[in-house]
Amino acid sequence: MGLVAVEPFGSTGVAVAATPMVLDGELRAGRPAKQELLALAKVAAADRALPGDASTHTVRMSTWDLSARADGDRLDWAVVPEESDLVWSADRPGRLTVRAGTPFFPSDQHRDAWKRAGASVEPGTVIRDESVPAGGRRITQLGSGPSTHNFVYPLPAQPRPLLAAIKAGLPVGVDVDSTGALVTGIRDLHRETVPSPGTRAAVLRLLAERGDVVSLGLLQDRAGRSGRAFAVDTTYTGRPERQVLMFDLVTGALLASEDVLTKNVDALRVPAPAVISYALLFPAGR
Repeated sequence: MGLVAVEPFGSTGVAVAATPMVLDGELRAGRPAKQELLALAKVAAADRALPGDASTHTVRMSTWDLSARADGDRLDWAVVPEESDLVWSADRPGRLTVRAGTPFFPSDQHRDAWKRAGASVEPGTVIRDESVPAGGRRITQLGSGPSTHNFVYPLPAQPRPLLAAIKAGLPVGVDVDSTGALVTGIRDLHRETVPSPGTRAAVLRLLAERGDVVSLGLLQDRAGRSGRAFAVDTTYTGRPERQVLMFDLVTGALLASEDVLTKNVDALRVPAPAVISYALLFPAGR
């Protein structure tokens, strides 16, 4: 099980020490998002600082996972960050490299339990290094969760065709019309490529059409970058969650995403609200 758990009401556990809710406005009620999304879409469409990937696609990402190892009734926890670099193109093989970051533990007892189990990995250790085929399906998993989409490139630069491309890549039986599915598709898209200005604008216009998306205003992500954040409350994954996306004010590119468990789920054994997945994206040139 991989989690990034946060208990913001006085807990002294590992999650508070390692992964506080730096997006501290992510649980606010929010306000209507349509006009802010449309305004940001105009900025994205006019951007020339980040042209986006064409022949070669390069994605840099950082993720955090709180991993649990069960030993009878006891759970030992570790916050395990990962740094990934993905490079691929349509006409030649690429590479996916994932390195372990510095882990955090709630106590020495938890650290010792992980070492005894052989689960500890030295920071900087390459934990995945694999060839990526030219074109076609590029990744089976990147960062904290699987990519569920299979996109066809080049990506459309208009909302309707882009929505069709996102829907076409979803597994059979998934609720393709839910906003949760749309947000998941948007995140998967950015895990594979840095979209062009037109595609970034189309992403924002698609979100603007959804009445359940709210604006959280300006927030700062875990890398200290400021951006405009939006959220949707959903059960798309089977859990009650708030999905948060934060976009760059200059380029309209996705900078960060975060999923917050909003109600307790017995199987997870984590008190809500809790951050259960998190990613930082570093678009090329920014």
